[in-house]
Amino acid sequence: VAQLFDEALPVHLLYEQERMHHRVIMRSEILEGKLPSEIYGCEYLLRLMVQFPTLLLESGLPESDMRTILSKMNELLRFLQKHQSELFNATYRKPEGKELKKRIPRKMKKEKAAESGVEGMGETGSPQSGDNYAKKRNFADVSSSVDAASATKKAQA
Repeated sequence: VAQLFDEALPVHLLYEQERMHHRVIMRSEILEGKLPSEIYGCEYLLRLMVQFPTLLLESGLPESDMRTILSKMNELLRFLQKHQSELFNATYRKPEGKELKKRIPRKMKKEKAAESGVEGMGETGSPQSGDNYAKKRNFADVSSSVDAASATKKAQA
């Protein structure tokens, strides 16, 4: 999954306005040698989950392999849901400058947020920068935790 995430992120998972920032991040000396799965948080993993069924169908894998993979992805989703307060930001920043192609009237945004029950989300849903974001765990950390939880569960059985 981490390999798929690393390959899919720049092509399928980033919004157009995020791609330039991604290129800058990947060239940074501080993050030299790090993979996207070691940098980006779980919000981006959820983007992969949305597109995962389509990517899996396009992979040409045998149906039995697809079922096994989907079963593991469901385990991962349950883990993300169970630990969402530790893994996801509680607040998100508002978009800056040209990040939105067209502005959504404030009244419409409030109505949409009320309908969906989403609070604390900026218009783009992009993570807020700063200390709060740095404290959240990246995808590679989550993947290790899921593996450990899975091993513990099997050992108890």
